[in-house]
Amino acid sequence: DDFIVTTFNSGRIVTFPIYIWGAAQRGIPPQVNVIASLMFLGSLLLVLVASLISKNRRATKV
Repeated sequence: DDFIVTTFNSGRIVTFPIYIWGAAQRGIPPQVNVIASLMFLGSLLLVLVASLISKNRRATKV
């Protein structure tokens, strides 16, 4: 779904879903794996930090 929506809305800009689709046609370069890994680790870090902050707030209220 992301690719279809992006194709119609992006115009001349090459967005990440369009880049991945083009790369899949030619073979996925290592840069895509690096970007995906960084995005995953960044998301994981945000979830862990939010969890720790939430846990500390609950501990101080009791």
